[in-house]
Amino acid sequence: TERGHSATICSLIPSYRTKIMSSYIKNNFRCLPEILSEQGYTTTFIQGHPRLTFDNTGNFMRRIGFHHVLSMDETFVKPDEQPYVWGWGLQDDKFYQKTFGYLDKLREVDPQAKLFTMMATISNHQGFDEMPDEQKYIFPFPKSFKENFINSMNLADKYLETFFQELDRRGWRDDSLVIIMGDHGFPTGMRQNVSNEMGFYNELFRVPLIVMWGNKIRPARIKNFAFSQIDVAPSIVDWLGINTSTPFVGKSLPLSQAEAERVADLVPILQPYDGVYLGTVFHPWKYMKSLSTGEEYLFHLGDDPMESHNLIDNPKLQEKVSRLKQGLKRIYLNQRLLREDRLYPPSVASETRYIPHR
Repeated sequence: TERGHSATICSLIPSYRTKIMSSYIKNNFRCLPEILSEQGYTTTFIQGHPRLTFDNTGNFMRRIGFHHVLSMDETFVKPDEQPYVWGWGLQDDKFYQKTFGYLDKLREVDPQAKLFTMMATISNHQGFDEMPDEQKYIFPFPKSFKENFINSMNLADKYLETFFQELDRRGWRDDSLVIIMGDHGFPTGMRQNVSNEMGFYNELFRVPLIVMWGNKIRPARIKNFAFSQIDVAPSIVDWLGINTSTPFVGKSLPLSQAEAERVADLVPILQPYDGVYLGTVFHPWKYMKSLSTGEEYLFHLGDDPMESHNLIDNPKLQEKVSRLKQGLKRIYLNQRLLREDRLYPPSVASETRYIPHR
């Protein structure tokens, strides 16, 4: 999740060594909340997990420009609401209600306030088996990890209805740019694996992405191309028409299949555990390398979606391999720039602009 956060709101390739939000907290970043603050937005990060100290989340979010950094701790969750706290935190429907209640208070202070809000839900989380029995709608008596996972995913989808109810109740839907996405994938027994800290296959990396914005973005489904969390922040800046300098490494997401074909490029991916795997995807090709063993892998995701056939030694594909390997250079360079704090030039303003508050 930490790597999903930093990739999404800072358009940073995550660190494959230590975590950005804890090890590089003093670095000079320029992320989405800072940019939107400059444009007059009130920025809020809010999470369903009760502890902002986890992965140094609170300090990092304040550091990069969120005005309000909140969690579902005892300030928000009263004693009589404890039955709604299970697993890793407050269940999503109650979380949405409390989040919108907080946004109402911001609007009371400034009825014309432009709001940028990042909501980190928590109900759908490993090991996917702590939900109340009465909410196990698909498999009332789950017998496997996969059945628990399906129950959990179904419940997260069901809770999402509350988000849109709260949005519609305030008449905000047409004027709101809504982005729904995941932080990381999760294996559910493929290859006998139920840990997202093992392996390098696509089930660890693929996440949902839905973008909605009234009549400003036309419905479209992009297929057969790969894009990344690092493309989200530059997309928001682009769609809002903001002209400013950024150190973003991603690009604006396409809004049509034709545009996807024009802008698609190498996508960096990394598995920081299991000895560290680094790779790149240019759909349908995927290249991975193990830093611990030096082993290399090449898959054609169209013909071989289960990544069962390693094509790395095919002499006819060496030009393809060479191009995919270029993506690793970006990951290595990013790691060095993080270590040396050279991602964005420092300034006095960036050190003094924000006063941390709850």
